[in-house]
Amino acid sequence: MARILIVDDERFVRRLVAALLEGAGHEVVEAADGESALAALERQLPDLVVTDALMPGIDGYALARQMRAQPETASLPLILLTGLAADRDPLRQFVAGVDDSIGKADAPLVLLDRVRAVLEGSGVGDRELGPRRYDDGAELASVLERLAPGSNVLVRGPIGNVGEVGYRFLASGLLAGEPALLLELERDAAHARDRLDRLLPLGTAGYEESWQLRVVEARGWLDGDRGAGDARAVEGELNLESLAATLRAAGEDVGQSTTGKAGGRRVVSSAMALSGRYPEQQVRRLLAQIARTSECYGNVTTLFLEEEDGSALGERLTGGWVDLCIQAELTSRGWAILGSNQ
Repeated sequence: MARILIVDDERFVRRLVAALLEGAGHEVVEAADGESALAALERQLPDLVVTDALMPGIDGYALARQMRAQPETASLPLILLTGLAADRDPLRQFVAGVDDSIGKADAPLVLLDRVRAVLEGSGVGDRELGPRRYDDGAELASVLERLAPGSNVLVRGPIGNVGEVGYRFLASGLLAGEPALLLELERDAAHARDRLDRLLPLGTAGYEESWQLRVVEARGWLDGDRGAGDARAVEGELNLESLAATLRAAGEDVGQSTTGKAGGRRVVSSAMALSGRYPEQQVRRLLAQIARTSECYGNVTTLFLEEEDGSALGERLTGGWVDLCIQAELTSRGWAILGSNQ
């Protein structure tokens, strides 16, 4: 079990959270404000921090920023307890360094599951995802179409092939009238549109013009070629905050936002491209933020693609919050079946 630091200026809330965690076998340390929390971190590092968002002095966001600024606590997981709608902004949370957030009203029901997921992702109590393997395109297509809305799925497959799963997943949704968003990190937007054009009888242009599809292209950004000229290409300073902001804006375009709640489909291809440029903890935090928006954006179903290189990096980055891990081992015939639009 884990050692968890609880930070809240209301004693009643601290005791409620402590009772839930202690009942699950965790060791609990309490702090009444941000200053006391920082002092507690200096004395002994916990496995996890659970903090209120709104507190006098050093609030939850300031505490997260100060933790990320210190090498000793930069990777220490942090869950934010929120009471106000204004405190549930995924971009603000990501920029501050928050790993997960829970509304106080929901805490009694979901706290233990969310703590377990964050601890698993940070290496405390790791689990095996146990990927399901598919070598038949029709079977894989059926599995993807029957996913519960709001699912987060890791799909692994051979380099050069797994991206096709994502393109066809998005195309199928668009044909069914669902909004779609693609975060393309491995290839440029022109390649993505070419692949989608082959799967959509009327091409991608109409869907983009009618605000049903957005392609966020960041390959040039990652390679140092800022500003690819695309409407949603990532430009400016090379940091994950820029990427998160652009992804959020693209989601708003297609209604995948806290106000639009349009649901639909998203594909991240392939977030593992970020891992060579940024610390794994930061990349994992970004992916977790994307996954956590699934429900509040209207149950968006998201595929996280990993072009397999034998390192199982995707499992390390997504472990703890994906609902399903799929290993796509499709033959040429399998791909043909998967690509059928009949």
